[in-house]
Amino acid sequence: MTCSNKDLYSEFQFPRKVEKTNSYGIQYYECCKTGSKVPPFIDDYTFKETVYPQIALSTVAVLSLLLLITALFIPLWLYLRESCKSTNNNNTTTTTDTRAFVLACSTANLYLNCVISYEVLTHLRNSYNTIRCDPPSLFKVTFQTALVYLFAIVVLIIHYVIGIEKQKRFEQGNFDRHEYLNKVDLYWSLVTTYIFPIVFFGYVWITISCCGYMSSATGEMKQVLSPTKK
Repeated sequence: MTCSNKDLYSEFQFPRKVEKTNSYGIQYYECCKTGSKVPPFIDDYTFKETVYPQIALSTVAVLSLLLLITALFIPLWLYLRESCKSTNNNNTTTTTDTRAFVLACSTANLYLNCVISYEVLTHLRNSYNTIRCDPPSLFKVTFQTALVYLFAIVVLIIHYVIGIEKQKRFEQGNFDRHEYLNKVDLYWSLVTTYIFPIVFFGYVWITISCCGYMSSATGEMKQVLSPTKK
Protein backbone atom coordinates (compact mmCIF):
# COMPACT_ATOMS: atom_id res chain seq x y z
CA MET A 1 0.00 0.00 0.00
CA THR A 2 1.38 3.41 -1.00
CA CYS A 3 0.08 6.96 -1.23
CA SER A 4 1.08 9.03 -4.25
CA ASN A 5 -0.96 12.18 -3.72
CA LYS A 6 0.27 15.35 -5.38
CA ASP A 7 -0.32 19.10 -5.36
CA LEU A 8 -2.91 20.02 -2.75
CA TYR A 9 -2.85 16.61 -1.04
CA SER A 10 0.90 16.04 -1.30
CA GLU A 11 1.24 16.09 2.50
CA PHE A 12 -0.87 12.95 2.82
CA GLN A 13 1.78 10.38 1.95
CA PHE A 14 1.52 7.88 4.81
CA PRO A 15 -0.92 4.96 4.57
CA ARG A 16 -2.81 4.07 7.74
CA LYS A 17 -5.08 1.08 8.14
CA VAL A 18 -8.72 1.83 8.88
CA GLU A 19 -10.31 -0.27 11.60
CA LYS A 20 -13.05 -1.61 9.41
CA THR A 21 -13.95 -5.21 8.70
CA ASN A 22 -16.17 -6.92 6.17
CA SER A 23 -17.14 -10.41 5.19
CA TYR A 24 -14.70 -10.45 2.26
CA GLY A 25 -11.60 -9.83 4.37
CA ILE A 26 -10.77 -6.58 2.56
CA GLN A 27 -8.54 -4.11 4.39
CA TYR A 28 -9.10 -0.37 4.00
CA TYR A 29 -6.40 2.30 4.18
CA GLU A 30 -6.43 6.07 4.27
CA CYS A 31 -3.65 8.51 3.46
CA CYS A 32 -2.52 10.65 6.40
CA LYS A 33 0.11 13.27 7.19
CA THR A 34 1.85 11.02 9.70
CA GLY A 35 2.59 7.33 9.58
CA SER A 36 0.90 4.79 11.79
CA LYS A 37 2.67 3.48 14.87
CA VAL A 38 2.53 -0.02 13.47
CA PRO A 39 3.39 -1.02 9.90
CA PRO A 40 0.41 -1.58 7.61
CA PHE A 41 -0.02 -5.36 7.49
CA ILE A 42 -2.95 -7.71 7.46
CA ASP A 43 -3.48 -9.10 10.93
CA ASP A 44 -5.11 -12.37 9.96
CA TYR A 45 -4.54 -16.10 10.45
CA THR A 46 -1.78 -16.19 7.84
CA PHE A 47 0.09 -13.40 9.61
CA LYS A 48 -0.18 -15.16 12.97
CA GLU A 49 0.84 -18.45 11.39
CA THR A 50 3.96 -16.72 10.10
CA VAL A 51 4.93 -14.74 13.20
CA TYR A 52 4.14 -17.06 16.10
CA PRO A 53 6.36 -19.96 14.93
CA GLN A 54 9.25 -17.48 14.68
CA ILE A 55 8.59 -16.32 18.23
CA ALA A 56 8.54 -19.94 19.40
CA LEU A 57 11.80 -20.72 17.59
CA SER A 58 13.41 -17.57 19.02
CA THR A 59 12.38 -18.65 22.51
CA VAL A 60 13.92 -22.08 21.96
CA ALA A 61 17.09 -20.42 20.64
CA VAL A 62 17.36 -18.18 23.72
CA LEU A 63 16.88 -21.14 26.07
CA SER A 64 19.47 -23.14 24.14
CA LEU A 65 21.90 -20.22 24.35
CA LEU A 66 21.42 -19.98 28.12
CA LEU A 67 22.02 -23.72 28.36
CA LEU A 68 25.19 -23.37 26.29
CA ILE A 69 26.48 -20.53 28.47
CA THR A 70 25.82 -22.62 31.57
CA ALA A 71 27.63 -25.57 30.00
CA LEU A 72 30.64 -23.38 29.24
CA PHE A 73 30.88 -22.34 32.89
CA ILE A 74 30.71 -25.94 34.17
CA PRO A 75 34.31 -26.85 33.15
CA LEU A 76 35.64 -23.72 34.87
CA TRP A 77 33.71 -24.58 38.03
CA LEU A 78 34.96 -28.18 37.96
CA TYR A 79 38.52 -27.00 37.40
CA LEU A 80 38.42 -24.61 40.33
CA ARG A 81 36.79 -27.24 42.54
CA GLU A 82 39.39 -29.86 41.68
CA SER A 83 42.18 -27.33 42.23
CA CYS A 84 40.87 -26.52 45.70
CA LYS A 85 40.46 -30.20 46.49
CA SER A 86 44.01 -30.95 45.37
CA THR A 87 45.42 -28.06 47.42
CA ASN A 88 43.53 -29.03 50.56
CA ASN A 89 44.39 -32.73 50.35
CA ASN A 90 47.96 -32.23 49.07
CA ASN A 91 47.22 -34.99 46.55
CA THR A 92 47.90 -34.32 42.87
CA THR A 93 47.81 -37.92 41.66
CA THR A 94 44.03 -38.31 41.48
CA THR A 95 43.32 -34.89 39.98
CA THR A 96 45.97 -34.41 37.27
CA ASP A 97 44.11 -36.36 34.59
CA THR A 98 40.74 -34.81 35.45
CA ARG A 99 42.03 -31.25 35.50
CA ALA A 100 43.90 -31.70 32.22
CA PHE A 101 40.76 -33.05 30.53
CA VAL A 102 38.53 -30.29 31.95
CA LEU A 103 41.03 -27.63 30.88
CA ALA A 104 41.20 -29.05 27.36
CA CYS A 105 37.39 -29.09 27.07
CA SER A 106 37.20 -25.51 28.32
CA THR A 107 39.83 -24.45 25.81
CA ALA A 108 38.00 -26.10 22.92
CA ASN A 109 34.63 -24.59 23.91
CA LEU A 110 35.86 -21.03 24.39
CA TYR A 111 38.13 -20.92 21.34
CA LEU A 112 35.38 -22.31 19.10
CA ASN A 113 33.23 -19.42 20.30
CA CYS A 114 36.12 -17.08 19.49
CA VAL A 115 36.13 -18.38 15.93
CA ILE A 116 32.36 -17.92 15.64
CA SER A 117 32.59 -14.40 17.08
CA TYR A 118 35.29 -13.49 14.59
CA GLU A 119 33.19 -14.75 11.66
CA VAL A 120 30.17 -12.79 12.93
CA LEU A 121 32.29 -9.65 13.23
CA THR A 122 33.64 -10.14 9.71
CA HIS A 123 30.17 -10.51 8.20
CA LEU A 124 28.80 -7.53 10.12
CA ARG A 125 31.73 -5.35 9.01
CA ASN A 126 31.34 -6.38 5.38
CA SER A 127 27.59 -5.83 5.54
CA TYR A 128 28.11 -2.38 7.04
CA ASN A 129 30.60 -1.49 4.29
CA THR A 130 28.34 -3.06 1.61
CA ILE A 131 30.99 -5.63 0.69
CA ARG A 132 29.84 -8.96 -0.67
CA CYS A 133 30.88 -11.79 1.65
CA ASP A 134 30.16 -15.46 1.08
CA PRO A 135 29.48 -17.83 3.98
CA PRO A 136 32.50 -19.78 5.28
CA SER A 137 33.23 -22.84 3.18
CA LEU A 138 33.11 -26.37 4.56
CA PHE A 139 36.90 -26.63 4.26
CA LYS A 140 37.43 -23.39 6.19
CA VAL A 141 35.06 -24.45 8.99
CA THR A 142 36.68 -27.88 9.22
CA PHE A 143 40.18 -26.40 9.21
CA GLN A 144 39.34 -23.88 11.95
CA THR A 145 37.72 -26.56 14.08
CA ALA A 146 40.69 -28.88 13.65
CA LEU A 147 43.09 -26.11 14.70
CA VAL A 148 41.02 -25.38 17.82
CA TYR A 149 40.95 -29.02 18.89
CA LEU A 150 44.65 -29.41 18.12
CA PHE A 151 45.39 -26.43 20.33
CA ALA A 152 43.19 -27.93 23.06
CA ILE A 153 45.18 -31.17 22.86
CA VAL A 154 48.43 -29.21 23.20
CA VAL A 155 47.02 -27.47 26.29
CA LEU A 156 46.02 -30.87 27.71
CA ILE A 157 49.52 -32.30 27.18
CA ILE A 158 51.28 -29.28 28.69
CA HIS A 159 48.99 -29.23 31.72
CA TYR A 160 49.39 -32.97 32.20
CA VAL A 161 53.22 -32.80 31.98
CA ILE A 162 53.33 -29.94 34.49
CA GLY A 163 51.01 -31.91 36.78
CA ILE A 164 53.26 -34.97 36.68
CA GLU A 165 56.32 -32.80 37.36
CA LYS A 166 54.56 -31.19 40.33
CA GLN A 167 53.75 -34.63 41.69
CA LYS A 168 57.39 -35.74 41.43
CA ARG A 169 58.64 -32.61 43.17
CA PHE A 170 56.10 -33.08 45.94
CA GLU A 171 57.12 -36.72 46.49
CA GLN A 172 60.80 -35.68 46.55
CA GLY A 173 60.07 -33.10 49.23
CA ASN A 174 61.01 -30.17 47.02
CA PHE A 175 58.05 -28.06 48.13
CA ASP A 176 59.45 -24.76 46.82
CA ARG A 177 59.69 -26.15 43.29
CA HIS A 178 56.26 -27.72 43.67
CA GLU A 179 54.74 -24.39 44.71
CA TYR A 180 56.46 -22.60 41.83
CA LEU A 181 55.14 -25.09 39.27
CA ASN A 182 51.70 -24.86 40.84
CA LYS A 183 51.62 -21.08 40.36
CA VAL A 184 52.97 -21.32 36.81
CA ASP A 185 50.34 -23.92 35.95
CA LEU A 186 47.52 -21.85 37.46
CA TYR A 187 48.43 -18.52 35.86
CA TRP A 188 49.28 -20.07 32.50
CA SER A 189 46.00 -21.99 32.42
CA LEU A 190 43.91 -18.95 33.36
CA VAL A 191 45.54 -16.67 30.79
CA THR A 192 45.58 -19.18 27.93
CA THR A 193 42.21 -20.82 28.45
CA TYR A 194 40.00 -18.14 29.99
CA ILE A 195 41.40 -14.61 30.00
CA PHE A 196 42.40 -14.44 26.32
CA PRO A 197 39.00 -15.63 24.98
CA ILE A 198 37.15 -13.28 27.34
CA VAL A 199 39.30 -10.35 26.19
CA PHE A 200 38.61 -11.30 22.57
CA PHE A 201 34.86 -11.44 23.22
CA GLY A 202 35.11 -7.97 24.76
CA TYR A 203 37.00 -6.71 21.71
CA VAL A 204 34.32 -8.05 19.36
CA TRP A 205 31.52 -6.53 21.44
CA ILE A 206 33.22 -3.12 21.71
CA THR A 207 34.03 -3.08 17.99
CA ILE A 208 30.45 -3.87 16.99
CA SER A 209 29.05 -1.34 19.45
CA CYS A 210 31.44 1.54 18.70
CA CYS A 211 31.41 1.10 14.92
CA GLY A 212 27.62 0.83 14.82
CA TYR A 213 27.55 -2.43 12.90
CA MET A 214 24.20 -3.31 14.53
CA SER A 215 22.74 0.14 15.16
CA SER A 216 19.00 0.25 15.73
CA ALA A 217 16.73 2.10 13.32
CA THR A 218 15.36 5.30 14.84
CA GLY A 219 13.83 8.54 13.63
CA GLU A 220 14.01 9.07 9.89
CA MET A 221 15.56 5.65 9.39
CA LYS A 222 12.33 4.03 10.59
CA GLN A 223 10.40 5.90 7.90
CA VAL A 224 12.87 4.67 5.29
CA LEU A 225 12.72 1.07 6.49
CA SER A 226 8.97 0.94 7.18
CA PRO A 227 7.04 -0.93 4.46
CA THR A 228 4.99 1.31 2.20
CA LYS A 229 3.75 -1.24 -0.28
CA LYS A 230 1.30 -4.05 0.09
